[in-house]
Amino acid sequence: MKYQFDLEENQSISFNELFRRENCNELGEQFNEQSAKVIIMEFRKFMFLIGAEMARLRRSTGYASLNPRTFNDGAKTIAYECPYNAPPYIDRVWRAMIAYSTKYKDICYKICYGYVLRKDPRQNPQASLERYNFCRIDCYQRRIKLYPFHNAWPQYSNENEYYNDFVYTVWASPTNVRNFTEYLGRVPLQEGMINAQMCISTSQKIKDDYQRQFPPECQGRPSYNANYVNPAPNIQHNYLNRQDPAFRATALQKLMAYTLPSRFEEFVSQEVMISIDQARDIIFEYRRFILMYGNTAYKLYPSEQIEKVWLIHMAHGTNYIKFCNDSIGIVPYHMPFTGNTTGYDDRNEYANTLSLYQAMFNEVPCTSVWAPVDFRFDVENFKCMFVNLIRLAGLYWANMQGHLKSQQELKPRGQNTNGVEHQEKKEKLKEKKKNKGNAGAAVAVGAGVGAGVILGAGGLALVANPNTVDYNDNDMMDGIMDGLHDGLSALDAISFGDMIDVGEGALGAFEDVDWPDIDMDGFGDMAGELFGDAGEFFADAGEGIVDIGEGAGEAIGDAFEGIGNWFD
Repeated sequence: MKYQFDLEENQSISFNELFRRENCNELGEQFNEQSAKVIIMEFRKFMFLIGAEMARLRRSTGYASLNPRTFNDGAKTIAYECPYNAPPYIDRVWRAMIAYSTKYKDICYKICYGYVLRKDPRQNPQASLERYNFCRIDCYQRRIKLYPFHNAWPQYSNENEYYNDFVYTVWASPTNVRNFTEYLGRVPLQEGMINAQMCISTSQKIKDDYQRQFPPECQGRPSYNANYVNPAPNIQHNYLNRQDPAFRATALQKLMAYTLPSRFEEFVSQEVMISIDQARDIIFEYRRFILMYGNTAYKLYPSEQIEKVWLIHMAHGTNYIKFCNDSIGIVPYHMPFTGNTTGYDDRNEYANTLSLYQAMFNEVPCTSVWAPVDFRFDVENFKCMFVNLIRLAGLYWANMQGHLKSQQELKPRGQNTNGVEHQEKKEKLKEKKKNKGNAGAAVAVGAGVGAGVILGAGGLALVANPNTVDYNDNDMMDGIMDGLHDGLSALDAISFGDMIDVGEGALGAFEDVDWPDIDMDGFGDMAGELFGDAGEFFADAGEGIVDIGEGAGEAIGDAFEGIGNWFD
């Protein structure tokens, strides 16, 4: 199963870099490239678990259990509610994928055959924790055969801990973070007094005392003329491609009347660190912004505040889709912005968006939400990051008291080599190779060819290039996963006779290959061991390649036993 985490080709910034630009670790420091790579890899595993669970639900209870719905995003799209909730770091990757990558829809269709709608964990903490624990404890260990990586998959004792990990994650500028740490440095501490409740109460005080302040040039309030839109039959503006006053009026009424997610104003206030009144102002203008999108084919550039509300709402997938689909008839995607504070394109698009606003609503945009161009492109605004205040407080104080070791990079883990089940499988594989000798090598090669033909490029990579397989190489693992997923999906429709026919057809192609000299004993051992390791690592896909390598793969190998003589 392959996930494309880079933005489209005309974007100069990779997804890893974009994720790091907006996220920091527990010390308020930007993630390094390796740590971000590990977290993104854990998100890939999370998406695979979603796909596996949705496939199980489709088989057992049918599509209706996934609450399918369709929407228009330029094409007819089917969407499903996600059966799981994610932990904080992985949830941030998830939100970034939804917000910034046009590839998210393609990823969802590849693994789930439909768009996956994120569940916000703050809406129902108890149910969210249950879904998270089921994903973390049961599915992760059962399907991936690894213990969840604690930094990315923390263990919570109750729903309040889980809820607080999201509620006290805020959007802050570097200046905000410096103010936070300066405040933490002034808190009197005694040895042994740091505890969870102290971190929570301090985090709440920071949120109350350090709300975002806007300059005098950005203090104007919205008119709250909720249902007014320019009634002129023809509005002169280059961005406007729909001259339909009746549509504008009806769509605006629907947008203003639509009920947003429960406690949405509170979530905006908490995350952006503004007052409830400021959150209401931004949400009002956000509704108008969506109307503008329904009347143009051009890319609109929102203000910073509206962009944050937009991204928060997009992360409430079900409500967002219905909100847009029922009012303007299309669901707009958030297009990745360059974040170039001096580039002409971004500034020009923002200026055109402001002028379209004035043309459609016959009023100047309020400056508290629609900042003037120079303030919108203040460099500080493009350095904001998500900061977990509870973790920041705890680790900052621990560091002050000398309890924190130097920061280590997050690194990918190998397999769980200490588990009894893993050791038993390794011993079984060694015993099989010992008993079969050269015959085992032939079977391993035969299994490699047979399964490789069915599983595609990923499986063949394991067999044809055993020395080049690097289990820490994300791109290579992507290719292998892609082949495994496609092959396993095809097994339901292919009989054993068909497999033999496919394999026999492939032999002709193999005979034309200029093969290098191969040490059969070494190759058999290596191929067998790689297939065993790959089986344990990818056991999540239909209980994994282990069953194919040792079951169907061995049967295929027997059918092609003559291939061993051919190599000799």
